[in-house]
Amino acid sequence: MEQDVDRKIGLLHALYAVVAAFFTDSIVASLNLGNLNLLNTIALGFLIAYPMMFLTRLLFKLSKEEFRFKDWIMKGFFLFLATWIMMWTVFHNF
Repeated sequence: MEQDVDRKIGLLHALYAVVAAFFTDSIVASLNLGNLNLLNTIALGFLIAYPMMFLTRLLFKLSKEEFRFKDWIMKGFFLFLATWIMMWTVFHNF
């Protein structure tokens, strides 16, 4: 896979993380869930980000061999998780 595609995948996941953080903060605040522990937060982030693996394959026309689950974890999910948690914190404290 080309380096340009890797960058686009990262950017796509980062932008999705910002939007998801806004909606996650709104939903958690409206449901009065209070504070979530770290494990629940990571699990919630995984559930929100998982559809992006399939959307990435479709948008960039990648096969399952080119973009495996392991590749998505390294190139998309970790960036999503870091951006999502940071932005969620910003929105929550804003």
